Amino acid sequence: MEKYLLEEAEATSNPVSRECVREASDKLFGHFLKAVDKNFDRLESYLKKNLFHIPSNVLLPEDAVHWQDYSAKDDAKLDADLENLRQQVRNSLYVNARLRQWLQEAEVAQAQLDGFLLRVNNLHQILSKAKISDLSESIIFTAGKARKLKEQLNLVLEQNFRESQERQFTNLPAAMPSKLCNPNSE
Repeated sequence: MEKYLLEEAEATSNPVSRECVREASDKLFGHFLKAVDKNFDRLESYLKKNLFHIPSNVLLPEDAVHWQDYSAKDDAKLDADLENLRQQVRNSLYVNARLRQWLQEAEVAQAQLDGFLLRVNNLHQILSKAKISDLSESIIFTAGKARKLKEQLNLVLEQNFRESQERQFTNLPAAMPSKLCNPNSE
């Protein structure tokens, strides 16, 4: 718009500064904007009242739920249904929590089984390197050896215990055994 006004001013040979034209065009634009806003507000209110207005006696399909009147019995039934749904949600949450716990326990058990399987595989490798063909024979043989070693260890421990007891009694003074045998001698 400024460009047009400047061209008109030059064509009529009236000297007008650019700043003056700019100020005048800004004022004109502001006035024009106010007038347009006012007219659009009027158009909006007209459209709301006359074109987009739904009379109160007209019921739209999405308002069909309001056609029925609910009784206290219906309300009680809805409350019972809601309580049933809440209970189902609580039950589902409990079941989900138990399943998560079971899954964690299963993962721990799986890790332990994987470790055991790894040990068994290592044992198989060791046995194959030692040229032992039957694992059950090896386990029975090893268990028998372990049992014999345990028995021998128990015998040695028992013998050491007896010897230590005998040493303790032999190191006692000579007067002690008589006092132990006859408590009334004091």
